[in-house]
Amino acid sequence: FYAYIILAMDYDSFGKLGGSKYIEKAFRLAGVARDQGIGWISTSDPNNRGSLIDNLNNQQFVPYREAWYNYHRKGMDYFIKDPAATRQISLDMLKTIQTINKVNSYSVLLRSFFLAKRDELINVFKDAEPAMKNDVITLLRELDPANSEKYQAILKK
Repeated sequence: FYAYIILAMDYDSFGKLGGSKYIEKAFRLAGVARDQGIGWISTSDPNNRGSLIDNLNNQQFVPYREAWYNYHRKGMDYFIKDPAATRQISLDMLKTIQTINKVNSYSVLLRSFFLAKRDELINVFKDAEPAMKNDVITLLRELDPANSEKYQAILKK
């Protein structure tokens, strides 16, 4: 199951919705496993495997997956060459997450994004223009309030 999730996210980062076939495989596997035990039923816990695959398979999260591609392929791959463009793409990703978060505020997928990308976001935005820094800090405090203090590092440079 997790191998399919990893492949899905990796392929999504190289091609827009490129990981769809792996999401479908993980979804089918989760469907079989739902009858086998805890951790697979998304309604029982918003942080389990069932919730994760339901997020990835949900049409409401297609913009997240498209932004994931832009963030990696059009943003991070060119950070050294064009940091300003990468910052804008990263800010666009956060705005996409903000839109999805209004409908799915307890999404395990969105929380996982911040767990995985928190330090990277800090490094991307620490050399941004002051106005962008303020916009980013406001967004990050809204989207990942538990780590607001960590995002203060963006303002320190």
